[in-house]
Amino acid sequence: MDEAVEFHRQGDLASAEALYRQILTDVSHMLGVLRAQQGQYEEAHDLIAPIVAANPRNTQALENFANVLRALQRHEEALRCFDAVLALMPSNATAWCNRANTLDGMGKSTEALASYDRALSLMPDFLLALNNRGTTLMKLGRYQAALDSFERVLGVDANYPGAQISRGDALQRLCRYEESVVSYERALAIAPDNPDAWCNLGVVLQNLGRLDAARQAFSNAEKFAPGMPEARFNEGRLYLLQQDFKRGWPLFEGVKTCQNRGTLAVMPSPFGQGQRTLGAKSFLFIFSADWATQFSSTVMRPWPRAGEHTSCFL
Repeated sequence: MDEAVEFHRQGDLASAEALYRQILTDVSHMLGVLRAQQGQYEEAHDLIAPIVAANPRNTQALENFANVLRALQRHEEALRCFDAVLALMPSNATAWCNRANTLDGMGKSTEALASYDRALSLMPDFLLALNNRGTTLMKLGRYQAALDSFERVLGVDANYPGAQISRGDALQRLCRYEESVVSYERALAIAPDNPDAWCNLGVVLQNLGRLDAARQAFSNAEKFAPGMPEARFNEGRLYLLQQDFKRGWPLFEGVKTCQNRGTLAVMPSPFGQGQRTLGAKSFLFIFSADWATQFSSTVMRPWPRAGEHTSCFL
């Protein structure tokens, strides 16, 4: 700015104008990034779009614009932008990671995994890519590989946001319940008000037959996220397993929508063994050697919330 003002004072209007315009471009770009980080994606789009249109080779603006498009669920456009960035900067690990996030959001998890791997080949300790890669592997049912990714993250940063919870989720799916409990407890030592950690801990404790502790975990989840559908559903299922129908059915059947979290299906009349019950509600217990009694109904036992992919703005 000082240089532009000096040109202006000296009467070099062309040079002053060029610098003023560059400053306006930079300010609009960074204001767009700021508004995106505040969740105001439409405004961010309108601030960054003219910059990209004026200079399609501005890779920083183009990548941030792609992240905004992804946040607006305009995945195909976002993917084209990331591909344009990578055509100009094929060694940009952040762009490969954000491209992978976009592909995962489109349901193309296998392609996303390849992009995460490309990012990590360029930057092996890129924790965001490692963590998101683990989440994608969970979606693909590759739980041991996902666990390996989360443990690599935690090996670099033991307090990395969400990684302990995700590690617990992977261990749960591998039926390594006691280890899963330890991981959730570590997550809660870092963030004791995290409702996902409490809810997922409750599910594992229930699998281990520690019902009182499980109920307290679900209660804590709802304390920090009132009306949390996963907690209500699982608490209701816990009461049903104990044949406490008065408290169980309202929770199990009437899961409420929680703002920004969606909802689980409301079940007005559960099924038992594939047939609609008439005049009464029924359920089926399935016993296994480790007590892991499960509830069989129209809706399969829900796994805890999957991790969410995070974009990296520049």
